Amino acid sequence: MRKQFTFITILILICGSISFGQTATLGTATKSPGETVQIPLTVGGWTNVSAITLNIRWTKDVLTFTGITGAASGFSGYVVSHDDSTMFLTWTNTAMATFSGVLLNLNFVYNGVTSTPLHFLPSCSVSTGNSPPVPLAVTWTDGSVNANMTNAQTATLGNPTALTGSLVTVPLEYAGFAAYGSNVGSITQKIHFDASKLSFVNITSTGNLSGAIAFASNGVLTISWTSIDRKSTRLN
Repeated sequence: MRKQFTFITILILICGSISFGQTATLGTATKSPGETVQIPLTVGGWTNVSAITLNIRWTKDVLTFTGITGAASGFSGYVVSHDDSTMFLTWTNTAMATFSGVLLNLNFVYNGVTSTPLHFLPSCSVSTGNSPPVPLAVTWTDGSVNANMTNAQTATLGNPTALTGSLVTVPLEYAGFAAYGSNVGSITQKIHFDASKLSFVNITSTGNLSGAIAFASNGVLTISWTSIDRKSTRLN
């Protein structure tokens, strides 16, 4: 009876070493609109790995995926694709490999202005061995890209109310740009709206933004403005 108990205990310890300790963690970053952002994917305990599936999602329009860099040694031959909100990656290697540390870096352009999670979808998986492959019990930890809220320069949309069928004016105000020496040369502003509820009519530009032009297409309003003499332009 004692020998049987000892044997069962050893089996539990062996299984525990396979099932626990595998991790995958996405980094976090704080950025301003238009800045590039690099998010590391750090892994631990990935031993004798033969197959990897990574599906990582973010908020549509907040980030633009630009590719992968800094792949770990041995992590080559992967296949990656993406749409406007999700990256899809697959990798297989019959020779198997062990990974610990940064597996890869995901690169984006942060479009702003809200924050977005970077989260692993349930379809993510990591397997070890080949005959047959055994899935690892990975602990997946999401990351995020957060809006930099400390900028002195701001663009603020108003929040008016309106009756159905009536005209509504939404103020757009800029502030804080004088801190750069009053030398604003041009502005391109894109604003998303629900085209099923709003129809764009026109803009009325005032002050130093006189002469701005705008057009709307598929729920995106684009406003463009160029200063004739940027040295005299102050937006505050």
